[in-house]
Amino acid sequence: MAQLSFLADEHVKRSYIHALRGNGVDVVAVIEGDRTGQKDDVHLQRSSQRNLVVVTNDDDFVRLAQKQSHTGIVFYSEQNHDPSDFVTAIRRIDRFFSPDDMRNHVEWLENWL
Repeated sequence: MAQLSFLADEHVKRSYIHALRGNGVDVVAVIEGDRTGQKDDVHLQRSSQRNLVVVTNDDDFVRLAQKQSHTGIVFYSEQNHDPSDFVTAIRRIDRFFSPDDMRNHVEWLENWL
């Protein structure tokens, strides 16, 4: 099964991004580019163009997902996950879902901890 690639929203902690990359997860971080401050629908559209699943704790993305086609969203509500637990959950999601499975789907990270 094809692996997922991810776009970390600008609110995702750097420690999560570093932990994901350190464990071989393909993740692009909004905070590392010139895309910070852009509207969420723009991030969702660009992630779809690049076939990236959005990782976010911004519930605006969940609302947008009901109106706009996308390549998937992994949402988390708890702000203080241990980075290793965060990686474990993402890797479980990656093993379970294909890119086609994630299309127009929102998955809650906490379900995989």
